[in-house]
Amino acid sequence: MEELSGVVCCFCNNSVQTTEIDPCDIDIATNWERPDRKRRDQFFWCHSQCFKNNIHKDLQIHFTLDVLSKNDVIEKQNTLTSIFNTLGKWIFKK
Repeated sequence: MEELSGVVCCFCNNSVQTTEIDPCDIDIATNWERPDRKRRDQFFWCHSQCFKNNIHKDLQIHFTLDVLSKNDVIEKQNTLTSIFNTLGKWIFKK
């Protein structure tokens, strides 16, 4: 993981390292429905997990970024494979 110089999470105030999904940026546009000349834009850096943790709990289910690392995904896949193999042996044994 590479640490980006000057990239700080707007939620936790810690530096944001480059990962598979970080850093994320939050774009804010004022008057977004008006012509560009009246709109102002600004963005902030954040960790994807910090963003998810700070949005309303009812909206967290709509958060679609994969916040699991590849190792977590591989571990979960291996666990599921093991469970299915065990079930298969048990089912076909009977």
